[in-house]
Amino acid sequence: MKLADAKTLQDVLDHSFRIPYFTPIKMFWPQYSREYELELNNAFALIRCYYVQNNVIIVRSSEAAYVMPFEERVEDILLQRGFFIKSMYVPFAKGDYPIERTAEFDRVFKGYI
Repeated sequence: MKLADAKTLQDVLDHSFRIPYFTPIKMFWPQYSREYELELNNAFALIRCYYVQNNVIIVRSSEAAYVMPFEERVEDILLQRGFFIKSMYVPFAKGDYPIERTAEFDRVFKGYI
C-alpha cells in the first residue's frame, strides 16, 4: 500500500519514520557537510498537531513524532481525526537525513526525495 492510499490514521503512522521523544538520532546535513544529533522533546505531546514543509509532514502525538512525505490524503485523515496545523521543526525537510536507521528512512521516503 502507498501512503496516498491510506485510509486510517494507523495506515499513516505505519508508513512513517517514527521518532520517539528524547531519543537522539544521528543525522547528516549535506549542504553543510556536517553531522548533528536530532532529539525531539514532547513540547507538543498534549496536542494533536502536524506541520508541512517542503513536501515533508511531521505528525506529533503523545508518544512520538512521525515523519513522512506529504500527501493530501494524509492531511485529510489528520483533519478528520482532529489534528491541526502548528508551526514546528520538520526533520528531513531541508535535505538532512539519518545516519542510523537508513533502511527505515529509505522505506518511507524512497521515490519522494
